Order: sequence, then C-alpha cells, then structure tokens
Amino acid sequence: MTVYFFTKQIAVCEKIVDKITKTGICAIPHYGQKFFFHILHNNVTLPDLFVMDYTMFQHDMLNIYRYMRELNVIVPLIFYNDPYPSDGERVTYWLFQLARHFTELEISPELKELLYAIQNAVESPAIKPYIPLIQEPLPFGEADICSQVEKTPVLPYNINIYELRKKVKMPPTIFNLFIKFINRYNTYISRNELKDVLLMHDRVAADRSVCVYVSRLRYYLKKIKKYNIEILSSAAGYKLIIY
Repeated sequence: MTVYFFTKQIAVCEKIVDKITKTGICAIPHYGQKFFFHILHNNVTLPDLFVMDYTMFQHDMLNIYRYMRELNVIVPLIFYNDPYPSDGERVTYWLFQLARHFTELEISPELKELLYAIQNAVESPAIKPYIPLIQEPLPFGEADICSQVEKTPVLPYNINIYELRKKVKMPPTIFNLFIKFINRYNTYISRNELKDVLLMHDRVAADRSVCVYVSRLRYYLKKIKKYNIEILSSAAGYKLIIY
C-alpha cells in the first residue's frame, strides 16, 4: 500500500513514516498542500491513503471530503492530528468520517490494519508530545488564573461582547473577527490585516474570504436589536460603528 502524508510538521510525519514502513508500507511525506491539489486536479496516480495535517485547511471554509467528491476523487483521507478523537478511538473516528463522506468506499482489512498502525504511532510516547493539537492543556494554578485571564472586551455603552455572542450564537471564527473590530473600534482596518486574522494558516481559501466573513459577521450583528452595530466599507478597508 502507498500512503502520502501532507503536513506542516514534516519531522513528526517522518517519525510516523518510520514506524509504519516497518510493516512494508510505502509512505512518503510532503510539506504543505501544493502537490496534494496537483494530484487531485491532474489525474496523477493516486495513493491508497492520504494522511493530512489538520492545520492544512480552514475547515469552516473548505470541506476537503466534499471537495474531493466534486472532483470524483474517492480516496481514503484522514487527519492524523485531528483534535476531536481521544486516544484509542482515532481509528473508529477516521472510519466514521470515511463512511459518512464516501459511502461507496470499501475499507479493506489491509487499510484498517494500516489505520491502527498510524494510530499507534501517533499515540506513542515518542511522537505524541510533538503533535500540538492532540495534547491535553496544562491547567493553571488557582494563583495564576487572575493574572492569565484577559479582561472581557466591551463595546461602547457597556455592551458585553460575550453576552452578545451567546445571544446571537456567533460561531468562533466570526467572533474572532468581531474581537478584531472591537479592538479597533471606529477605525478602518485594512483588508490585508483582516485576511491575516482569517487566513494565517490557510493558503487554500480565495482572496474573497475576507468579504465573505465580513458579510457573515454583518448577518449576526443584524440580529442584535437593541443597538445598531454596523460595519462600513471603503477603499481603506472596514470599520465597525455603533449608534
């Protein structure tokens, strides 16, 4: 079987490759995503499995399974550092994702065995500490909490943005954009600055991503009936105002 790794953590994946190639698997690590999309679009010989870095895509902008299906490229794909499954449950989670998105895909015993080999490698004491997304966070001591927690940003008129977020059910990515505007209230923010906020780790999303996210933020701000909160646009960028 042939496995292609695509990652920003090339050293980590080389360690995983070392472990699974001992079973006769041909595994090749690649840095970044450029060759991955080249494969999808150019009818290149496909591997038996794609193993991806979870930080490779901005997942609320791109569902890679749906994207592959639209291209009619039905190949098993897993995220080795997906933050959701717990130790010992990764294979079950990966199989669930594959069955959900690629209903016609048949999972061979050899592939399932390979998934368990990857799970064991990822969760091994020699590798797991170097994979950030799957680590349990260290708790703060009680004496540290007050100094570590940031003060709640507030809008003019003493509007608490966290209460607003809860009330209109604003998603995390949109809320992060909202915080950026609050910190620069009544000041134009350039599109490049906003793009940095949204796309720092995503080279797949189109340049229109900023416009799309600002539109989504406006949608949630319109749900706030007590105050008029708007985002103005100009050649200089975008500005949040309240009146």
